[in-house]
Amino acid sequence: MFPVQVIDGDAVAALARALELSPITARCLMGRGITGKDQARGFLAPRLGALRPPRKLAGLEAAVARIAAAITDGQVIACFGDYDCDGVTSTALWGRALSAMGAREPILRVASRERGYGFTVADAEALADAGAGLIITCDVGTSDVAAIAAARARGIAVVVIDHHTVPAGDPALHPALALINPHRTDSGFPFRHMASVGLSFYVAAAVKTRLVEAGWLSPAGTRIAPDIRDLLDLVAIGTIADLMPLCAENRILVAAGLARLRTQPSPGIAALIRGAGKAATRPIDERMVSWTIAPRLNAPGRLGDARPALDLLLASDGEAETAAEALEKTNDDRRAAQEHVVSEAMAMLEPGDPGPCVVVSGTGWASGVVGIAAAKISEQTGKPACVIAASQETGLGIGSARSAGGINLYEAL
Repeated sequence: MFPVQVIDGDAVAALARALELSPITARCLMGRGITGKDQARGFLAPRLGALRPPRKLAGLEAAVARIAAAITDGQVIACFGDYDCDGVTSTALWGRALSAMGAREPILRVASRERGYGFTVADAEALADAGAGLIITCDVGTSDVAAIAAARARGIAVVVIDHHTVPAGDPALHPALALINPHRTDSGFPFRHMASVGLSFYVAAAVKTRLVEAGWLSPAGTRIAPDIRDLLDLVAIGTIADLMPLCAENRILVAAGLARLRTQPSPGIAALIRGAGKAATRPIDERMVSWTIAPRLNAPGRLGDARPALDLLLASDGEAETAAEALEKTNDDRRAAQEHVVSEAMAMLEPGDPGPCVVVSGTGWASGVVGIAAAKISEQTGKPACVIAASQETGLGIGSARSAGGINLYEAL
């Protein structure tokens, strides 16, 4: 049984009076541990000025120095992102940021399920062959040491911007020139739950500052310093889609990004919303990102190559409608593939209680939808579910599991 939380009624009334809130809102804030007036104001009306500086983020200084040098030296910078929404928005963010800061045209690549998960040796070799002098990986790279070593062997430095689990050992020994990951044990940044796109925003902002200080960018002239806030729409989408907690830095960044999406959506996002039939139903908020924008951006990566999602985020006015139509069709295909897996999997189960856990496998199932299928099966059965897509060609299975009933599947496995 959960402990009963006792909230001081007098304190609730005082907070409500001080901020002109309803007593119910004040009580909810205090239930979240938000008790002071300034703290409550910051929660209800997040301000970019309240962001804490990222100076203690391990690896930041090395990353900023190397990226800035690549820009001013005219090197080709390659950005490689994961195939999910966080990876794709991070790659799009760097594409827009680098172009705005006067870099040579960057190489932008995203992962494909056909090539395997993460940043692979083949990916590193392909970027080297394409002429990259520096590689930035987004939402991948922490565990991809072989690929990073392959890039280093070709004389290419790698900056990793990621938020996945950091393997045991000294992070300073990682083969990347800079590993920016809030889960590093030596990272002093107080908030550890940012998506890769939020981390990319911080790094891009620091690079801009470095280039202004160096005179490469200026308020006027040939290279005008860009407004880094123009990238916050991508930060909001990637952070919400990756289910990051909307508190602390995330809450501030997402609030500002949603405001930009409402007033100045990119051509691709505006076309995507129109194509989904949601343009006139309600303003763009976190629910629209979760249930309309993110599923469509994730759909290509679930079924194969995530490139169409990246193309939509970078689309011009003339390209946006075609890009949005392609994603709508892919999302329909994703939904059909998901329903096929769930239908076949549920048909395998005997009537009644399936036991402590559901584990099903099948051939011909799209590996990119097994996670969603597992969630649906878990909802319908009330039990943890693991769904495995078996390949007839390789004999291997790719699976995903979802929990139920408070069971910690990580510990169970």
